[in-house]
This record gives sequence, structure tokens and C-alpha cells, in this order.
Amino acid sequence: MCEKVDFREIAAKIGLVSIVCFFHGCDPDQLEDSDEIRAILSRFVELARMQTIDSFFHKFTPQGLTGVFILHQSHVFIHTWPEFSFAIVQISVCQAKHFHLRLALRYLKNAIKHGNCEIRAAIGRDQFY
Repeated sequence: MCEKVDFREIAAKIGLVSIVCFFHGCDPDQLEDSDEIRAILSRFVELARMQTIDSFFHKFTPQGLTGVFILHQSHVFIHTWPEFSFAIVQISVCQAKHFHLRLALRYLKNAIKHGNCEIRAAIGRDQFY
């Protein structure tokens, strides 16, 4: 039997930030363009001053894509559903205080063409919605 562990305490110790961005009313053509989405996420990583280890993108048939940037600090991924004009970007970063996440998030919100964007973040012990 597993003992009870306070995962929020561990997250606080490692400086974990987990952010999920929900993009609604997106441009379906942009969500299908794996080169453009890769460039957007690459610039996001660069602006945040994080280090990419590798990246991988998969285009689904008939539509949609999933992409991930494996980072020295953790990961960034995107899932797109062009048929619903919807995308999710998830960012997990350790030692987040060392990075420029607010700047990078502002860029991301401007780069992905959308009608609405909702951002949810869990920072250490606290969750912000």
C-alpha cells in the first residue's frame, strides 16, 4: 500500500510550474500547418530562455497535429483540432523562476490566431485558474 504523499510540497521544492492554454476559435489552416506551429513553439521556447533537447511533430489524417518540445527543463506540447478550431498548449517547467514565461506566453497568445484563450496554471502548491 502506498503512503500518502503531498505532491504539492514536492512541486514547490522543485519549482514546478504547469500551464495549460486553451485556444478557442482558432484559424483551422494555421492549426494544420505543422511548420508554422513548430516555428511558434520554437520561438516560445527561445523567448522563455529554455533549452530544447529534441522536438517531434505528428500530423494526423484527416486533420490535426500533436507536437512536443522536450526541454532540458521539462516539456512543451500542443494538440490541435482544426475541425473544432481548438488547440491546447501545455507547458511544464522546473525551476520556473529562472525563465521568462510571461513574455513567452504573451508571444504565444499573439502568434496563435484565436478568438478566446484561457490559461490555467499550477505553481508549486497553488493553482490559479
